[in-house]
Amino acid sequence: KIDKIKGNYSGLIGIASELVKCDKKYSDIVSNLLGRTVVVDTMDTGIQVAKNNNYSFRIVTLKGDIISNSGAITGGSVANKTVNILGRSNEIEKLEKEIKELKIKLEEVTKNKEKYEQSISSVMKKSESLENELNEINIVYATEKQKMVAIEENIERLATRLEKLKQENQKIKEQKAEILKSKEEKFASIEAIDKENSELNTVIEQFALLNKDNQKYIDDLNFDITNLRISVSSFDESGTSID
Repeated sequence: KIDKIKGNYSGLIGIASELVKCDKKYSDIVSNLLGRTVVVDTMDTGIQVAKNNNYSFRIVTLKGDIISNSGAITGGSVANKTVNILGRSNEIEKLEKEIKELKIKLEEVTKNKEKYEQSISSVMKKSESLENELNEINIVYATEKQKMVAIEENIERLATRLEKLKQENQKIKEQKAEILKSKEEKFASIEAIDKENSELNTVIEQFALLNKDNQKYIDDLNFDITNLRISVSSFDESGTSID
């Protein structure tokens, strides 16, 4: 299709594909056939347009003159009517061939379109399936995340409890160490007392052994004193009776 025509011309009528009216479904075919053909009023205008645009497209006048891309001019005059008819026959044959090729191409495009639509439908179904899977994964992830948060909170709580138990254990160890120290000190004191008691027993035994005779004398005195007390008591009781 022609993008732009260089220059300004009073006799320029327009691009042929834009001047033809047809069913919308044939618009692509008309565009392919006539999209690079320009319609002008006279041959003079056609020559100017052709020169200014480097013969880059075909030009047709209202009288049937044709200026091709190569610069050749055909049709228009009575003298060239026969040649013009033959040229148009060839052109019609060429256009019919192009139309046939375009129809084949249109069929291919239609088939490709159907395949593309089927592919899009398949992709949409796959996308929907993946979206559903993603939603399920998000639900599982949210559930597992909640579990993980609960586990982390429990770990933190257990860590706090463990730290507290460690501190209590340290205190117990310190108390145990103090108790063991006190126990050792008491054991040492008991051992010292036992040693001292043993030494005292030895001294007592030695003293008792050395003073065995004195003890007998003391015992005899105690016996005599006891008898004397009994005698005195009897005497007192006799005196009371006399009174």
